Amino acid sequence: MDALIRKLTNLGYEFFGILLPGTLAVLMWSLLWVAAADVVPWVTCRAVPTLTLSDARDSIKQAIEWSAFMSVLLMIALAYLVGHFLTWMARRGKRHERVGFWDHLLETLCFRPPKQEPSYDLRLKPAWKWAGEQLLGKKLDLSWSLFYPAAKTYLLQQRIPSLVTTYQNKYTLHRSLAVSAALTFWATVVVAVSGAISGWVNGPQAPEPHWLATIALVAGSLSAVWGFSSSYLYNWTLWGNYLITETYVALRTQEHAE
Repeated sequence: MDALIRKLTNLGYEFFGILLPGTLAVLMWSLLWVAAADVVPWVTCRAVPTLTLSDARDSIKQAIEWSAFMSVLLMIALAYLVGHFLTWMARRGKRHERVGFWDHLLETLCFRPPKQEPSYDLRLKPAWKWAGEQLLGKKLDLSWSLFYPAAKTYLLQQRIPSLVTTYQNKYTLHRSLAVSAALTFWATVVVAVSGAISGWVNGPQAPEPHWLATIALVAGSLSAVWGFSSSYLYNWTLWGNYLITETYVALRTQEHAE
């Protein structure tokens, strides 16, 4: 039973932390490709063709006719790789004692979503120290990097219903989505600038993006960067809070039972 619980926990992380953000990123970048219209071939010297909605529908139809199973498998593989790439980029953020509005917005736009330090509400520090000493003993220097894997293992061994994994999956998902939105923002800015330069160089016959869709993507992706980086920080703190409180309550309950 414990092995099954661990496998389901790992699958939950793989789905919400890797596969889902990778899938959403691929869809978001496909929309950008459509919105860029004829600018993409112009920028890439025709290495990448124009993509329209009808082209996308025809490609999906042909892929399904070729092999629905293989098409889904390839899409999952692509989304999985993109999800890992986003997670790798998102984990490079620096730790801050206090993360302000401009900190999380600007640093996420630089593909480094900041982390709150410490990873929990400071009012829970006495409970963290007590639980840490119970789990690890008093001889070790208590640190968060020692505490959280020990606490997660303890909660799993005790088979205690926990929200820790839920908030860990949520902060991982939102952090990856914030980085995906940042990539989309900069790519859309490049498309808009390239379209403006193309119009200036080539005149009325110049290749242009779909300007309404491009402006909407710039505004939407910037809003997503702010929103998802904020919710990432919120869920990051909740993850630490629940890890401490659930471990503290479980240890106290066990202590009273004995």
